[in-house]
Amino acid sequence: MGSFGAILLADDEPEFLESTATLLAQEGYRCDTAVSAEDGRENLRTSAYDLLISDVMLPGNDGLEFVREASQMQPGLPIVLVTGYPSLDTAIEAVRLPVSAYLTKPIPWADLREEVRTALECSRSYGMLANVCHSLQSTLEKVRQLQASLVAPRKDASDESARGLLDMAMNDLICAAHTLHRLHVATAPPEEQRTLCDRVGCARQHLLEHAIREAIDVIRTTKHYCKRKELGDLRLKLEKLLA
Repeated sequence: MGSFGAILLADDEPEFLESTATLLAQEGYRCDTAVSAEDGRENLRTSAYDLLISDVMLPGNDGLEFVREASQMQPGLPIVLVTGYPSLDTAIEAVRLPVSAYLTKPIPWADLREEVRTALECSRSYGMLANVCHSLQSTLEKVRQLQASLVAPRKDASDESARGLLDMAMNDLICAAHTLHRLHVATAPPEEQRTLCDRVGCARQHLLEHAIREAIDVIRTTKHYCKRKELGDLRLKLEKLLA
C-alpha cells in the first residue's frame, strides 16, 4: 500500500506506540516512532514529516519543549498532542503552539483517525501555499532581471535574454495559479469547484468544447451510414473528454 503521508509518533508507552503505529500503517501512512524527545529530534533531523503525534509526558518534553522545537525544525508541521494526564496548564500552552488537536487517552481509534486526516489536509495546504510563495518569489526575481535587461542598451542578445526571462516568469506564474487552484478545489464546497479555465474566462476552452460537440454530432448523424466500431469508441471517448 502506498503512503498517504509521513507521520512521526512519539510516545514512551509501548502498547499505545505499537498499536497506534500498526493502525496508521494499515491506513496507508508511513509511520516512524520515537520513545523520547531525543529520538524524535533525530527523526526530524533526518526525515520530513506531514504530522507529529506526541505524548505530552514524553521524556524530554518538559514544558512542551520538544513540541516547540519540532515546529521550528519543520515549519508548518501540524501537531496532535495526546495525554493520559490532562491539565489546564498544558492545554493553555498547547493553544500557543501549532497544535491541531489535544486528545485524552484512551483515544477511540475513529477519533484519532479523523484528527489525523484533518491535520494532514492542513499540512498539504501549507505545502501548496509554500510552493506558491516560492513560485511568486522566483517570478519577482525574473521580473527584476527583465526590468534591468530592458533598460540596458538595446542589443539583439539583450532582446533574446529578455524574451527568455519573460517566458520563465510566465511559467512560474502559471505554476502558481495551478497550485492555488488545486488548493481552492480541495477546500471549496462542490458548487465552487470550477476549472481554472472557467475562472480566468479562457476562450480557448469554449472553442475546444464546441469543436468536440460538433465531432460527436457528426459521428452520431453518420453512424447509420458508417457502422464502424472505431467511430463508436471514438464518440464515447469524446463524450468522456467533454464531461
